[in-house]
Amino acid sequence: MVRHKHRFLIVQVWSRKAQSTWTDKVIFQALQQSLKSVFGDFGTGSAAAALSVKCFDFNSGLCVVRVGIRSVREVWASLSLLNKIGDEPVACRVLRSAGSARTCKPAAVKLLGKALSRRDGMSEEETGAVLDEFTSSFAAFEG
Repeated sequence: MVRHKHRFLIVQVWSRKAQSTWTDKVIFQALQQSLKSVFGDFGTGSAAAALSVKCFDFNSGLCVVRVGIRSVREVWASLSLLNKIGDEPVACRVLRSAGSARTCKPAAVKLLGKALSRRDGMSEEETGAVLDEFTSSFAAFEG
């Protein structure tokens, strides 16, 4: 039996206003639409088998996407070309690529901490709560 290998992409999603209504599912659907517009049905079908959005934090705009190793470049390009989620214009940037959830977690938590420290008006307790929630969402899919 062959083990399917994956990569984890840490993505920063920027928009003009924070969208608390965005969920993992909304980001996933926008990514699928971007894949379809860039690579067509074949590209969407080949990438969709192992594609999933593991977690999204709307406070910082950080998102973790799991993708099959054979379609990393296509998904990366689609993320870079993603310009709209729902009706809101966005810009996406892949910050880090990791080979496992174990190696992705420390980098994502570090990037989340940096992003939250730049925000105005968040107390240390709120920042800690967001970091704890993000860390617990990793525990759900890590293993």
